[in-house]
Amino acid sequence: MNVLMLALYDSLSASTRIRLLQYRGYLENQGITSRVDYLLPSNSVFLVFKERASKTNYLIAAFVTFYVVLVAYLRRIKLLLLIRGFDLVIIHCEAFPFFPAFVERLLIRSPYIYDFDDAIYLKYISGRFSWLSPFLGKKIRYTIAKASEITAGSRLLCDYARRFNGKVTLVPSVADTSRLVPRRQGLTVDCTTHVVVGWIGSPTTSPYLELLIEPLKELSRYHDVKLLVVGGKAPSIKGVHIVEECWSHMKEQEFIQQFDIGVMPLTDTPWARGKCAYKLIQYMSCEVPVVASPVGANIDVIDASCGYLAKTNAEWLSYLLILADDPSLRARMGAAGRRRVLKHFSLQAASPILASVVNRTLQPRHT
Repeated sequence: MNVLMLALYDSLSASTRIRLLQYRGYLENQGITSRVDYLLPSNSVFLVFKERASKTNYLIAAFVTFYVVLVAYLRRIKLLLLIRGFDLVIIHCEAFPFFPAFVERLLIRSPYIYDFDDAIYLKYISGRFSWLSPFLGKKIRYTIAKASEITAGSRLLCDYARRFNGKVTLVPSVADTSRLVPRRQGLTVDCTTHVVVGWIGSPTTSPYLELLIEPLKELSRYHDVKLLVVGGKAPSIKGVHIVEECWSHMKEQEFIQQFDIGVMPLTDTPWARGKCAYKLIQYMSCEVPVVASPVGANIDVIDASCGYLAKTNAEWLSYLLILADDPSLRARMGAAGRRRVLKHFSLQAASPILASVVNRTLQPRHT
């Protein structure tokens, strides 16, 4: 049995790695071969912004971006028109951004599983692309309705999908716990007076860190605080030592293992509610206790054994201070977090679920 996976971005994209690539080994062991097709290189969408220093550079970057996207679309169209030998397609979010759903359906002639891990259905309804709502506002719901099966990364996304299709399975965005492991005992440090608050993400999500400016400034009155930000831009916070690191797949475990407390602040918006709490799952897999906003999947991932949900500045400060004051509590909560990830949010736990969805979709074609 052969499956074609359609990814928006290449392997540097977190969603591509988490939702598609990391399952290929397990599927292969189950007799399901797969091929992943990347529509765009991960950095192509940022070309315009990198060259925005002058109007000339902006125009050059815009032209290059248009050319890259055009070539990518033509290549994928050719692939789908000439495709042979695949029994099933898995679409992650969109096969062709800004194309109407019926065009995607004409090009994807095989049965398909629709997978999503963000509130992608808002893309053409609110925000900068809302002007496309009359043309594309119902695209995602139509794509969901026509899918053979749906895999969604959180309860909220599942609830949305069930409005249009009854064949919905929760497949959380999970961690490979054989790769994301706790730091060795010999590296454990008593951080009673020095605490590392850590965050990992991307430039598009780092603005959420502004929610921590006041709590961390207050925390610095009691402890020597370092804010370690991986993959994004940190805000300036008086009294807090800021360290920014470029993300890399090879080093993300090393960075997370330096955290004493992992954080995931979010504003309570429709888009943020669709997020799948993968940051928290990464932290917890490395036995790092967590504090997060009570938004979206954060509520499902954290329980009282492994972390805290903080809604106000006062709550953020209180919970950060409790953990900063007590290294033994951090160790206990970290260990509980890893146990929770192993049971509910690990690749080992989720792989059989995805395989069963694939087999269920393929079964009618092989009976």
